[in-house]
Amino acid sequence: MTTYDAPVVSIINDHFAPILTGEECMATEKLWDMMFRLASPYSATGLASYAISAVDLALWDLKGKILNQPVYELLGGPARDKIFCYATGNDTEWHMEWDSKPRNWPALTGLATD
Repeated sequence: MTTYDAPVVSIINDHFAPILTGEECMATEKLWDMMFRLASPYSATGLASYAISAVDLALWDLKGKILNQPVYELLGGPARDKIFCYATGNDTEWHMEWDSKPRNWPALTGLATD
């Protein structure tokens, strides 16, 4: 969780959920548009964009689970054989230590290795 989790959760639960409940979960683009429009009175940027992103990611994950497909396949398939992994933040020492070690990443279909 972050410093902004309480207001983001409030936007999701109190503002988006009553309108989105009962909508077709597979209509991810339509639901994103609905959230963007719902947030427009107070701007769809800032905390509202965090809330929109959280729900959008959850909807894409749900869509993938329903269709038994990884989300990257739903978005058009792999674009590259490898991707660069990075971390951001202010803890430079931790990032330097983290970056110097090989990693095995948990994945739904087994282990993804960097």
